[in-house]
Amino acid sequence: MAPISRALEDPTILTANSEPQLQKLILEPILQTQDRLPKRLVIIIDALDECDDNTIVNIVGLLATTLENYDPSIRTRLRFLVTSRPEEPLLHFFTDLHIPSFDISAVNPERDIRIFLEDELQKLANSTTYEMKEKDIRLLAQISGGVFVAARIAVDFVAFGKSPDSQLQKLHNAGRISGLDVVYRVVLDAIAQESSASDIFQPIATVVLSFTPLSKLTIIDLLHIKTERLDHLLHALRAVIHVREGDAIYPIHASLRDFLTDRRRCTNPCVFVNPTRHHSMISGACFDRMTSLLQKPDLRYICREKKRLPDDLTYACRYWARHLAESHLDQSLVDRLQAFASVRLLYWIECLSLTDDLDLGVSGLGIVIKVLVVCPRLHSCDSKPNIHSSAPTKYQIRLRPYYLMPIGS
Repeated sequence: MAPISRALEDPTILTANSEPQLQKLILEPILQTQDRLPKRLVIIIDALDECDDNTIVNIVGLLATTLENYDPSIRTRLRFLVTSRPEEPLLHFFTDLHIPSFDISAVNPERDIRIFLEDELQKLANSTTYEMKEKDIRLLAQISGGVFVAARIAVDFVAFGKSPDSQLQKLHNAGRISGLDVVYRVVLDAIAQESSASDIFQPIATVVLSFTPLSKLTIIDLLHIKTERLDHLLHALRAVIHVREGDAIYPIHASLRDFLTDRRRCTNPCVFVNPTRHHSMISGACFDRMTSLLQKPDLRYICREKKRLPDDLTYACRYWARHLAESHLDQSLVDRLQAFASVRLLYWIECLSLTDDLDLGVSGLGIVIKVLVVCPRLHSCDSKPNIHSSAPTKYQIRLRPYYLMPIGS
């Protein structure tokens, strides 16, 4: 639509607050083209439960208040369909707003899932030596637990193995467990048996904890791992981790992150992802890349010669602060933060300006300020501690009393 294209000509709209985005990208384009649109429009917001609580409140509250005060011709034709898992805070929130809801758990999806499984296994039988069996359909239907994405992952696990029969046998051996967990366990346990823990946990943790999908090259450069090692891992995990066209790597479903970060569900220590530990690892990797690449030579020259900055540097500059905020802040990490702020800060700002991400820099610094309480006495090595300061909490770590270095020196 031309109105949306015109709105996107403003680069700030993609990082603006939700209200101007709703106005510029949805409501105003509808108002300008309503004579060419159907009488009833439905906008679907899927998986709202995967947002954090503040985002949920902002999105739903914005829809409720903005539409109420908007052009009546839009209100009468526009409907929003919001899907979510029935989590308690969401149920209370929607109930308080008197928004009508429909419990889809009352709909039995087993027949549709069975049709899907029969079709997929028949395709497999047509292209391999596998012969479709009723017990296999029943097994996969049981594993799916009435969830389509679980059925999809289970079928992919069967199709992507050395042979469909051997993969199905692994699922039979897993016992009478339903849902995504059984598939995740079988897939991840298989790769854990083939590789060392060090080969697995860094790439998997980075994929599930990154704040935007990363390419293979970005992960290779950020973590300093070999291409062959990453390719082998992604090949083994292709039932649960996909590589999109364009090389972006992402989990097939957000529940993979929930599984990997829950010690009660992910019982294999080789693949369990400890969020604070691994965010620390990623933030350290971001500092390493920025220390290495944010050098004195003009970044504009790099950008002009290569047409763009390296993707790993771009990611590190955008998201190091968010990873730091989720980390276990030990003294080593704080020392790296001080070294970065003393020597690389201006180059970091220049990098953000080249990628039009200065707003992320501002929010990133705000995040760091919130989680790091710096000792007020930093100006000399013989400074006395502030006797009024309380004992440091988890996020209150005192910087060693180094002499301050001029920023950008």
